[in-house]
Amino acid sequence: MDERVVRMQSFVYWAVACLFLSSCTESTNSNCNNVADFELSNEDTIRREELQKRWNQSRYQSPDSMFIVANAMIALAKETHNSDASIEGQMMLASYYSRVGASGKAIAILEECLAQYPSDVNEFAPIYNNLGNAYIKIGDFDKALAVHLKGLKIVESEKDTIRQAIAMLNIGGVYSHLGDIEKSLELSNRAFDLANTHGIQNVKMQSAFQIADLYVKQKNDSLAAKYADTVISVATLLNTDFGINKGRSIKSKVAMNQGRLSDALELIQQIKSYYKENGNVEQVVLQSITEASILDQLGEADKAEQTLQEIITVALERNQKEELWQLFSLLAKVQEQQGKTRLSYAINLVVKYSCIIM
Repeated sequence: MDERVVRMQSFVYWAVACLFLSSCTESTNSNCNNVADFELSNEDTIRREELQKRWNQSRYQSPDSMFIVANAMIALAKETHNSDASIEGQMMLASYYSRVGASGKAIAILEECLAQYPSDVNEFAPIYNNLGNAYIKIGDFDKALAVHLKGLKIVESEKDTIRQAIAMLNIGGVYSHLGDIEKSLELSNRAFDLANTHGIQNVKMQSAFQIADLYVKQKNDSLAAKYADTVISVATLLNTDFGINKGRSIKSKVAMNQGRLSDALELIQQIKSYYKENGNVEQVVLQSITEASILDQLGEADKAEQTLQEIITVALERNQKEELWQLFSLLAKVQEQQGKTRLSYAINLVVKYSCIIM
């Protein structure tokens, strides 16, 4: 495969992924400028493509899997003295740090990489996408917007259709965080139209998901469901269960908005099962919270309590602080509604583990 095509494919994977974790090696400290620029041999190109495939799988699994693949790519870059593979590995590593809540490390890696290349080099525009999304993670939306706008300017000057659509989608995401739903919808729809016109299926799927989620926020259930169906349709075409379950997540929200709690519960349990099979513990915890809440609303307090008790142990092991507060609060609410005298149990849990979740 032509090296430029490989480069383009890999960067599209990273940019799209940012919308939607073994042992430690010294390669985590590698810099973007410590690799000379040699072409990869055919054999090494195959190795790189294999790592790209493994990366796309790891993004939907545990953070550890992401860490292993990122370091393998960095090791390949060092071994072959290839700067493109080095950048790719660093972007993977930044994505790993962003996922595990170390967005400061992600930003440092991406800014260092960006400093090694002219700001108008189109090949490295995806670094802007990842950097902007890392700023979103820490709540610095002004910086995120500035970085994404810079990336859009570069790809527009190069008439790069794929990256234009991705940049528009990311900017739309920033406006959503800023509370400007109409502006977010405008940019997300532009990204969708561009992706649809040019047959960029991955970006079409991500755009449809973002649009559907925005319509959920507006409580426009019919349009939210329409775009959720588009997500599932494209995901089925791409044979990606991750996309199918993203579409299901929208449909579950629509079902809850419409009071169809049994339908919502079935969808949430399907999504939870998918994440459990793929070892994505963070999402299992989040889906369990939603599942317990729906069970409580359906009057199945015992099942809700059982679900919460089981998942609290998992969240404690992983120190998911924000989720732990939600779990304890919901557990107390469920027990109170049952009229149990064990309400103090939930309170005691909060006190007992306060040193962990404070």
